[in-house]
Amino acid sequence: MQKKWGLWFLGVLVFLPAIQADWVKGNEIVRLAGLGNTRVATSRQSGSLVGNPAASINGNNLSFQWGLANLDYQSLIPQAGFHTQNRISLDFFPGFYYARPFGKYNLHIGFIGRFKNKTQIGMEHTGSEYIINEQRFLAKASLVSTYDLLWQSAWSFGLSRQIGTNHLGFRIKASTQEAKVGQILSSLNLDAQHNSDVNVNDPRALIPAVIDSLDFANPSQYLERLDDSRINQKITKYDLDFGYQSYFSFRKVDDFCVGIMVENMLQRKLIQQSFTQFGVGISYQPNNWMLSGIDIFRGAQRFSFNFGLEVGTSWEKGFNGGVAVRFGIQQNRETTPSLGVQIALGGSTWNYAWQRKTTSIGQHFFGSAIRF
Repeated sequence: MQKKWGLWFLGVLVFLPAIQADWVKGNEIVRLAGLGNTRVATSRQSGSLVGNPAASINGNNLSFQWGLANLDYQSLIPQAGFHTQNRISLDFFPGFYYARPFGKYNLHIGFIGRFKNKTQIGMEHTGSEYIINEQRFLAKASLVSTYDLLWQSAWSFGLSRQIGTNHLGFRIKASTQEAKVGQILSSLNLDAQHNSDVNVNDPRALIPAVIDSLDFANPSQYLERLDDSRINQKITKYDLDFGYQSYFSFRKVDDFCVGIMVENMLQRKLIQQSFTQFGVGISYQPNNWMLSGIDIFRGAQRFSFNFGLEVGTSWEKGFNGGVAVRFGIQQNRETTPSLGVQIALGGSTWNYAWQRKTTSIGQHFFGSAIRF
């Protein structure tokens, strides 16, 4: 599979034309996802919501993105007492940001969230009985839903400054995690008692009598819902990221960039703790249509490695447009390849990125951005 990706991307490098003008970069989150989350020295961004807070920003950028991951539906073998059982999982990533430069300063403000949902739903066998002496019909059907939900969100504000060929920046994050784990028992309990003059041995008379005895004007009396929540917790903490980037020249002006990042410096304890990560990286942009970068991170007593390659072009004949493709690999506990594509019309861009871990289902990211 990796050999096929390599041949495909080599073809892009051969046939994609170079252009003199710098082209508009799209949504930062989706762009970096397509680059294997390579972010320490990735330059000329449209925002700094998750990348290096020291990165330079071009133009006024308003951007929205959303993503889907781990979308899965499984029909399970029913356990004893159940008619059917199914398992559903879905992760959802919403977010937006605004970023722009002010002279030698760059700032951004934005929001990013992640909703993780794991649910198992089972329908128990329906039970019913008829009590002859009381002319009474009883029936019960229960739906059992086990849920494991986690909502993570963060409001972010970042500021950076250019000092010669160096860039320094920081990012303040107000992170919230809300977890809910438990079980919901939803039951339908029917209780109908008919008149004594009904012939119980004649189904043609008994069934209509039972139905007529139900109070459909007040159906809620037959419904019962019990929420057994084992975990219901919400925590909000503030954290800080620091970044540094420096540009230097090899074949042309500022074609190399080195960077340093420290993420989650305060290492605040949340429901799922965000560990402090220290990263170093370097990127190389030999021309306006190609950029490659490598990161190495150290955090939570392990190393991670990111690599990303981006090629793109733009044109002005007929209409202002552009296209870019991206490839990346992230190596942490497992290898995660990624691909990305971008289409631009004027100052508007649309981005898509795909990531696939070996132990989970693929992640899909979509984003749109406007530069004005």
